[in-house]
Amino acid sequence: MAHLLELPTEVVLRILSHVEPSQILIFLSISTVFSHLADNEGFWKALAKPLGITAGCQPYTSWKQLYLSGDLLEMCPHLVECMQSITADILQSVCISTASERLYCVCRRTHIPLCPDFGICLGCDDKIPHCLRFKPCSHPVTLKLAMINFAALNCSICQKEIGKPCSPLTERHWARNVIQLLMASSGPDRLEQRRVVEQTQFKLWFHTWDVDVGQKFVAPHGKYLVDTAWFNAWTDFLKGASDEVPGPLSSKGLLRVDGSIDPTMTVGKDFVVLSEIARFYITRVYGLEDRLLSMENIMANPEYARLVHSVRVQDYLRYHRSAAASVVQ
Repeated sequence: MAHLLELPTEVVLRILSHVEPSQILIFLSISTVFSHLADNEGFWKALAKPLGITAGCQPYTSWKQLYLSGDLLEMCPHLVECMQSITADILQSVCISTASERLYCVCRRTHIPLCPDFGICLGCDDKIPHCLRFKPCSHPVTLKLAMINFAALNCSICQKEIGKPCSPLTERHWARNVIQLLMASSGPDRLEQRRVVEQTQFKLWFHTWDVDVGQKFVAPHGKYLVDTAWFNAWTDFLKGASDEVPGPLSSKGLLRVDGSIDPTMTVGKDFVVLSEIARFYITRVYGLEDRLLSMENIMANPEYARLVHSVRVQDYLRYHRSAAASVVQ
């Protein structure tokens, strides 16, 4: 310990940046020289700096809370590097609408909107969407723009999808910042691009282009309950009835006072049912104000038998309607 105390502060910080956060707290608690740093925000910020985080401690309220969370040691460091060179102007110059493209992708596997590798590489100067498989880049972080995995962030070095629900909170926060910059409405052209993208998402979720097909929207394999107030505001935007983009999704209107799901709700009137693909899109692009409610939480509870049955009936009817339509065609 005596030799450590003789080292310059910069060297001590560098050493501690390689130590587990919990061990740093123990070190500070037994050191009379460094104990005053336990609540020093400048100290915790300095520890985060070598890991690439310098702009702010969001989504946490303090640098200490951020560092002790362990997020910085688990999140993708390459996303942070890209974010330092990405601006709103750059992302908003990217054409996000590929739904109208009927050309085959250069990889010749499928049409452009369906190519799972169609997107852009974050960090490089080329902001024209292209097939990332056919034209790879040295920068590791890519942003997918195909309709099937729109807004998916991937890192080729970490070999993972960035910002998934199971990812560290800080990584999810930074990933959502990228998507928010990409989807920001900077003018009527951008707003129309976003509308086309989300009309395509609607088709992907419900297997129909008709936004006015009915009020009881139950997506195939759906399990997430979404308040119809938010959903109707979103479909108004899709139809062009409104240019106002809905805010973060909230489930407060579907809950009782004690915070449990209201069993008296009716599908179509109070809620719609969305799939995993829809959950992926909404949480990335719109964000959640609280939490997303799932059918899995109530399936085995007798109190919700009527609600679960009504959803299953609508899913059954939707399936047979689509099957009948395909036979007629």
